[in-house]
Amino acid sequence: MPHKNLATLFQNRTYLNAARAGIKYTVDGREASLSWQQVGTEVRNIGRALLARGLKPGDRVGIWSRLQPEAILAELATISLGGVSIAIDPEIPFETGFQQLQRSGAPYLFLEGKESIEQTMKRTSDLQSMKVFVALGQKDAPHISGIPSLSTFKSDGRAVPAVQFYDRLEQVGSDNEACWIFGNGGRENSSEFRLTHAQILANSLSLSESLALTSADTCLSLLPLSHATERTFGLYAMICSGAAIAFSERPEDIVPDLSLFRPNLLLCRNRTLSQIHHHFQEHFRSALPPMRYLFQSAVADASTPTLAGRFVFPRIRKMMGGEIRTVAYPQEDVDPNVAAFFRAMEIDLLPFETAPDLPNVIGLKVRPFKGKERATSTARIG
Repeated sequence: MPHKNLATLFQNRTYLNAARAGIKYTVDGREASLSWQQVGTEVRNIGRALLARGLKPGDRVGIWSRLQPEAILAELATISLGGVSIAIDPEIPFETGFQQLQRSGAPYLFLEGKESIEQTMKRTSDLQSMKVFVALGQKDAPHISGIPSLSTFKSDGRAVPAVQFYDRLEQVGSDNEACWIFGNGGRENSSEFRLTHAQILANSLSLSESLALTSADTCLSLLPLSHATERTFGLYAMICSGAAIAFSERPEDIVPDLSLFRPNLLLCRNRTLSQIHHHFQEHFRSALPPMRYLFQSAVADASTPTLAGRFVFPRIRKMMGGEIRTVAYPQEDVDPNVAAFFRAMEIDLLPFETAPDLPNVIGLKVRPFKGKERATSTARIG
């Protein structure tokens, strides 16, 4: 294996692709980005602050947030120091997420959302091991309910020499735990599965090679960080290849962000495929009659090439950024009409399995694509 741990994989990327965009996001509806070098600087500063607060190898760090840049920075800082990332899905009920946090025994917590922060702070007596809270997504507010924002927290690390961060990074072994994943979608009473640096590295490198990812690619993911596939595919496989990682502020209407970021890969749940399909149905329903009739004719049998399809589908693809080539989604049934809609645009559908027996993530394998086989190839966990 070419890398000792996930941290050296990431640091290597910050040098090899220093000036290229590493993280893409939106500010007031416009695209913004951090270069890989800037990502590396942010991660180092968060890591130094964690060292200043006493983080030791093996300490667990909770990240209770939607998928967004600050959550990724917190994740990378944690694994760089030999900490164990405990990501909690913000879409599950608060009480379920709180129970997962209790079970983890994490002394550190990066938390997003005013309501979640206030609810958590009312229950601090139930988190006996917790000693450090950091609020994410609060750039303009230094404190919420007494919790420092990430920018305020980073100032704690100024007294810690950067060399201490790199010394700790070098001590992280491939067999060290990197994260916990809660099975069964993170629902109540789900078991946790503990993945090492070596396990995530093996899967991420395999995916990067099998999908022929390059530093010119961009992946837009809508899965939570707590999802096993997001960890391997949406994050570390992209770091392996140097591809940019994009984040959406409006997952309920993803088409504008597809047009903005022009991703090559989309990682999402099945409902997003249906939402995209519905978006264009509504778009063409209000179009002038000629275009409306062409769309209706094209989608009536999208699995069969038609003159209307040759006119309509390239235009839809362009409205989605024009670059998307692969959509990865859970191994669940997709409406045949929705599947035909994407395949008519020559977009590969790559289902992946999310079986509850997540230790099998260790053996995730993907067959290389060959010609038309791309449309039905499967990424398998187990």
